[in-house]
Amino acid sequence: MKRALLAIACVSTLAACSTSSSTSTTSVVDSTAFTDTVDMSTTNTVAITTTTLSTIEEKVVECDEDVISADIKTKVKMERCTENFGIGNTDKNTWNCPDDGCREASLFKRVNGTWSTNTMCRKDQPMVTPMRLCYRTDKAAVATDEDIFPPKIACALWDANSALRFVSFTGCEPSAAAVKESLTKKCQGEWVQNEYLPFETCDSGPMVKHAQKAMQAAGLTTELDGFYGSDNAKQIAGFQEKNGLRKTGMLDIDTWKKLVAVAPVKGTDRDGDGVITPDEM
Repeated sequence: MKRALLAIACVSTLAACSTSSSTSTTSVVDSTAFTDTVDMSTTNTVAITTTTLSTIEEKVVECDEDVISADIKTKVKMERCTENFGIGNTDKNTWNCPDDGCREASLFKRVNGTWSTNTMCRKDQPMVTPMRLCYRTDKAAVATDEDIFPPKIACALWDANSALRFVSFTGCEPSAAAVKESLTKKCQGEWVQNEYLPFETCDSGPMVKHAQKAMQAAGLTTELDGFYGSDNAKQIAGFQEKNGLRKTGMLDIDTWKKLVAVAPVKGTDRDGDGVITPDEM
C-alpha cells in the first residue's frame, strides 16, 4: 500500500483531483504530459449503453483493421482486440511515436455494430482509478469509468493491468511473460532504488537488504547485498509455491506476511497495519 501511495503521488503531478456536486471524483490532466501526437479530427464519440460494464468478458481475437478503419474513416494500426473492444492507434498518430512504440494507445469500442474511439491512455499505467492516465480526445476532459474498458476486458487487453507491480490493484492475473521476466531478467545497469514493498526483480536499496535478512532467517538463499535480482525472485517464487501463494517471484505484502510468520522481524509498526515491513525494521 505504501508503494501504491507513492505511485499515486507520482500520478498527482500529472493529474489534480476535484470533487463535483454529485460526489463523483474526476481529474484534470495536464495535456503536456502526453508526448505522442493526437489527431483530433479522426475521433468519434462512443455511445454508452446500459450494459453492466463490470461483468463484460470477451476472448481476445484477431483485430479486423479494415472494418475498424472504415468505421472511424481513417487507417488504424491495432495491437489487440476482443469482439467489441480494442487498443491501437490511428496510422497518423503513430508517425511521431518512438521506434519502440507509442507511449499511449487509443481505446476502441464497438457499439451497435460500429467502431469508434474518443479516449487515449498512457500505456505504462494500469487502467484503474486513481492510477490511470486517460483523457478524452474529443474534448478537454479526463476519461471517466464509462470511457475506459470494463475490468475483465482491461485484464485481457491492457498490459499494465497484468504487470506484476499492479496486479494487486487491478485484480488481474499476472501475464506469463511478466512472471518469466521476473525469474530470468538480467539487471545490469537497470537497478531501481525502492524503499517499500513490493520488491520486484531489479529493485535495490537498504530496504531490500532488510528483506534479504528476513529471507535468510526463513531459510532462503540470498546475498545481503541490497539487490533484488532474478536469483532472489526464484527463491521467493519457490517460497510462494510451497505456501500456496501466487507464484510470481515478486516479494509482495502477502508473501512478506508468510515470510515473517516463519522468521519474525523486529521493528516499529508505524502505520498500525499489523505487520512490520522492511521500511519499519
